[in-house]
Amino acid sequence: MLKSYPKKIEISTCEDEPIRFIHRTQSHGVLLVIDNDFNILQYSKNATDFLNVQIDLLNSNLSTLLHDEVIYKLKIQLIDNDFKTVVDGEFSYKLSLSNEGLLLDIEKYDSTLNLLEEQQLIISALNKMSSCNSVQEVLNTAVNEIKHFLNYDRVMVYKFDADWNGEVIAEAANNDLHSWLGLHYPAGDIPKNARDLFKEQGVRIISNLKEPDYPLFPMVNPQSGFLTNLSNSILRGSSDIHKEYLGNMGVCATLSCAIVIEDKLWGLIACHHYSPKFIDFQKRQTCFLLSDIISNQITIKTSNDFISRLNQNSHVRSKLVHYMSEKWDLVHGLTNNEVTALDLVKSDAFIIKYDTQLSSIGLSLVDTDIKNIIKKFEVLCDENGFYSSNSFSKETSIPSLEKLQFAGVVLYKISKKKGDCIIWLRKEQIAEINWGGNPDKKQIQGNLTPRKSFEKFTEQVREHSIPWQTHEIAAIKAFVEDVKNIIVTKFSEVSKLNRQLLSLNQELESFSYSVSHDLRGPLRGIDGFAQILMEDYMDQLDEDGKQSLQIIINSAARMNDLMDSILSYSGLSKLRKIDDDIDVEKLCNDIVKDSNMKRRYPKTQFNIQKGLPSIYGDRAMLYQLFFNLLSNAFKYSSKKEAPQVTVSQYNDGEKDVYVVTDNGVGFDPKYGKKIFGVFTRLVKEEYEGTGVGLAIAQRVVFRHGGDIWAESELNKGTTIKFYFKSIR
Repeated sequence: MLKSYPKKIEISTCEDEPIRFIHRTQSHGVLLVIDNDFNILQYSKNATDFLNVQIDLLNSNLSTLLHDEVIYKLKIQLIDNDFKTVVDGEFSYKLSLSNEGLLLDIEKYDSTLNLLEEQQLIISALNKMSSCNSVQEVLNTAVNEIKHFLNYDRVMVYKFDADWNGEVIAEAANNDLHSWLGLHYPAGDIPKNARDLFKEQGVRIISNLKEPDYPLFPMVNPQSGFLTNLSNSILRGSSDIHKEYLGNMGVCATLSCAIVIEDKLWGLIACHHYSPKFIDFQKRQTCFLLSDIISNQITIKTSNDFISRLNQNSHVRSKLVHYMSEKWDLVHGLTNNEVTALDLVKSDAFIIKYDTQLSSIGLSLVDTDIKNIIKKFEVLCDENGFYSSNSFSKETSIPSLEKLQFAGVVLYKISKKKGDCIIWLRKEQIAEINWGGNPDKKQIQGNLTPRKSFEKFTEQVREHSIPWQTHEIAAIKAFVEDVKNIIVTKFSEVSKLNRQLLSLNQELESFSYSVSHDLRGPLRGIDGFAQILMEDYMDQLDEDGKQSLQIIINSAARMNDLMDSILSYSGLSKLRKIDDDIDVEKLCNDIVKDSNMKRRYPKTQFNIQKGLPSIYGDRAMLYQLFFNLLSNAFKYSSKKEAPQVTVSQYNDGEKDVYVVTDNGVGFDPKYGKKIFGVFTRLVKEEYEGTGVGLAIAQRVVFRHGGDIWAESELNKGTTIKFYFKSIR
């Protein structure tokens, strides 16, 4: 909150200038500051002349100035908190909010405007931009359409980079003007305070730099005792520094329209005129709609290009994954084949360090130098084990790379082990940037210091590589996930071989060992790598990803408990079975949720008979029983056009029989008993599984004194039935 405006603003501190509180307005309209009862608290000094009234405006009510119909519409807007421009005769009225009251902008309105023509212009522009094949074509079309519509001397698209420097990337200008296309401007030319206001307001005009602004009277809001925040006023005056800056360009009038993409200021449509020019609210609104169209088209074209480039990278990714998986050798697979990791993205060198192996492509350095490079970059990684730069010399000194003229790097860690990572490197790309005037040369005049010369100034930039594009980082990130999956799979395969060896040597205890060794091994892998993801990559996941990760961790913990319970009756543990009444419907729903079955099998219709009676037994074992039956049902019906899984129950007169039915692949009835054997599988490898699930289910049923059997035919689904005879 300010009681007075700073008297002295220097160019070095212009980003801190409180431009929202400039207590002056432009000459092409009148600003009134009013309270909620529409009493006038402040007014711009041109108000009586502009409105052609001869009354004391201070503390007067709007009703003395405006027609009743206008007053009524403005009050409705205030009640609904929905502010739109109201037109009445030769004036337009725009109400907006301020912390110190209400703002009412009054401007001249051109009633001769043809709204149909403007609608046709928007439709025509949309059609033309939609037919473009690239972002650049969209922008070239946009500047020509806007110049034709608004008739400014120069129309540009000004794009911000990551550091908020700007570049003119599209332009339509009068033939007698020098082109500014391709010129760059430093971030200080449009400081942060101005960028924030552009994003909020959308469209902003300066109609005549040659006319002085009119101060608000009184300067301080009489209700608050502070300067009024004029952020939402379309008539708000401009900073003296900005006005001098434009004057040094020879510009007399401007229109600026924000291009916002993903809630970030991407750039501006910047219109310059070299004589006074006023654009009324109707045309400004059309320009705002055009900027929305441009933003959408940029997003669409960028997304299409992104997907296209990712698809190109996917072919390389698949080959690299094949090479790595062929011999379970990451280092050899990425560096010693016809296609290497260098082919994934445009780069000049590649390094991989995994476990005790170290290899590189495109580097004539000894291992000690490469290990030092890894060490230097590793400390720059974020919490996700990622670092990228197109000028790493700004952050660290690596003489061995700088001597070879490397400047750009992308690093991703592939495990928690120190030094395990993959790195892509790019060499220096000497570039020339054309600035609109020397960005470092400031000419002082009085208290203001905007530069006066905008002649092209060429700067040579060194120690920078070609920037890493978004699609390249995305391709690298996806590839890193491939590498991590192979690491997980590699360990799983080793565990699987060990389990098979133990099974062959100890058939007498095949079931017990299948639980304690075959299942615990991959479970630890799942839980361990899930914990790694939780610790290192949590902030990269959306809410669905976080929830899925938590489900994995919870399921792993639950499975661990279940295996302990099963071991208690298999002879490998002395845990006591604890029976209780179990809600079958809730148990099944918990299993489907915990196992993420609805997401894994989105086409499957899952039905549970209402009113299922509870079952008396050990909850952990029952969970395992239904988990295996439901997993099989979802899995073996998943390839059907309309897969269905149903849990039901009936009473045969003596006992409750529970039924799990699917409409999946089924099996030959002659294998009805064999399928409950350990490691028995009647399907090919197209369906994953170990052949242990039904054996476990049978053990659980037997442990509860019941029986279980299967009814099936090939391609006609499977029905599993069981009952318990547990004594309470």
